[in-house]
Amino acid sequence: ALTDRAGAQPWRTTPVSEPFALAQYQDLREDEQLSQPAFVPLDGGLTVAADDLAVEDEAGLATPIAYETLVIDPTRPPERPKPGYVLSAAVLERVARFGAAGQAPARTRRRTSTAVTR
Repeated sequence: ALTDRAGAQPWRTTPVSEPFALAQYQDLREDEQLSQPAFVPLDGGLTVAADDLAVEDEAGLATPIAYETLVIDPTRPPERPKPGYVLSAAVLERVARFGAAGQAPARTRRRTSTAVTR
């Protein structure tokens, strides 16, 4: 069960099932790959009841968000990881509302213009 930092009542959660391509996560022989569906429903996460979740817009972002790009291609030799890249505050501010967190009911029911600080 998920609880808040103070250890108060647990949040109401619901499991979320998502389609997964097992061959991407498990080593399967060719006959196993061909005998199974391409995608199988598996637990992919949880939803939290919006009323149980409080979002502090004033908390701000204390550290840059760095992204890493990995190319997984079994037909090519492995590449060395490339240095990560960091979105500028201006780009992050413009795209954040379109992601899953920006579209969450807890965000959309009280949409305000929130500034991202550097």
